[in-house]
Amino acid sequence: MHTSKAFILYYTKYGDHDAVVKVFCNNIGYQSVFMRGIYAKKNKKISFLQPFHPVLLSYARLPVEGKLLLCSKIEAIIVNESSSMDYNIVQTSIRYFISDFLNKILSKDVELHGYFDLLEDCNACINEMDKEAHINLLFKSLYSLGIQPDVSPETYLNPENGKYQSTIAHPIFTQEISAYWKCTLTGEKKIHPAIKLQDVVESLMLYYQYHIPGFEVPQSLDIIREVLA
Repeated sequence: MHTSKAFILYYTKYGDHDAVVKVFCNNIGYQSVFMRGIYAKKNKKISFLQPFHPVLLSYARLPVEGKLLLCSKIEAIIVNESSSMDYNIVQTSIRYFISDFLNKILSKDVELHGYFDLLEDCNACINEMDKEAHINLLFKSLYSLGIQPDVSPETYLNPENGKYQSTIAHPIFTQEISAYWKCTLTGEKKIHPAIKLQDVVESLMLYYQYHIPGFEVPQSLDIIREVLA
């Protein structure tokens, strides 16, 4: 029997009682998992299939190319009391957005070494009610995907070529937003009281559109805008 720690990304009901679940695992990466009987009346574990919640999966056979991974058991991972699945609109909205985002950038063809550790750190931040947890993950994912900008002394970030320059390249990347990016990328302390976090998210979405082929802005971004406004 094999086990994996995983984060739930998305699931689709299959037939009356089964489901196909997209997950990202600590040891086998991005997978499509078949869960038999998860929707059965006697099965109380359907509540585990919440976006960006950690679970422990058990399966008899390792993944085979082109086939669904058959899951024999699923258990919730409870790190501490604050990581329980009790409903919280801020945490839930951030989790929906992150799972939506991950579905846009992850695939079996993309190997991201150490990325699961970033997701665990992000999950811990969400449990601690960090309202910037999703923003921090978006920035750290730039490095994991190899699309981080080149930082230089120039003022404005050009989102298309990922380089700083002396003149503004896009209206979203103002001097303030470009400075916020530079501080985040270099690890400097960020002191930008006038910056709206939603503007930072908008700039990140634009950057991903330029650098990830076929990237679409997650629909759940609208929910984040309302909840964190």
